[in-house]
Amino acid sequence: MENKTLLFLLVLTIAISLLGTAVTLSKVGKIQLQPLQKTTGLAQSDIGNVTLNIQKNASLIFVINSVNWSSGSVDTLTGYCELWTNLSGFNSAGCIGFSTVTENQTLVIENDGQVHLNVTLNSSVNATGFMGETGAMFQWKINENETNSCFGGTVSPTTFTNVSVAPAANICDMLNFTDTKDTLRVDLFVNFTINAPQGQKNATFTALGTQTGT
Repeated sequence: MENKTLLFLLVLTIAISLLGTAVTLSKVGKIQLQPLQKTTGLAQSDIGNVTLNIQKNASLIFVINSVNWSSGSVDTLTGYCELWTNLSGFNSAGCIGFSTVTENQTLVIENDGQVHLNVTLNSSVNATGFMGETGAMFQWKINENETNSCFGGTVSPTTFTNVSVAPAANICDMLNFTDTKDTLRVDLFVNFTINAPQGQKNATFTALGTQTGT
């Protein structure tokens, strides 16, 4: 009897063990392997920089900076002399020995920079100070030396007018900076009599350019 009881317990133990193993295997069979997650590459950003600085300069120069009628005298018969620089130049009959100065030899102002300029001009002396006698004439007129140099602006004066000492005369309110159209010509006229004192005469012209526009 005891042997049968032991045998029964042994069989029961084995059965329970097998049942546990079967349950475990059944659960294992139901486990699904999860796919491995792909690891993305690490990223880092940075910036680059490109820099430049554009500069523009205001520059005004006399490309022809002197007029010289040289030496001469006044004819006693006519009693006066007139000298001009416009066109082909002109010396009146009363001028003896003075050189002829043409429009290609007179003062020329150029915008030598990269901005448009408002241009003023003044003389260090007026007619009396230049020639040394009352009644003498010392005049200028302004021309575009190249077409459209004073583009969108006004050239002044366009007829012979007494030179300005103070204040300076506004001769062009927008002088172009383009190389083919950036110059002004200053034509000159003087008139003096035989009573003008002898000696060298000198006048200094000052041109001032102030940036205007862009």
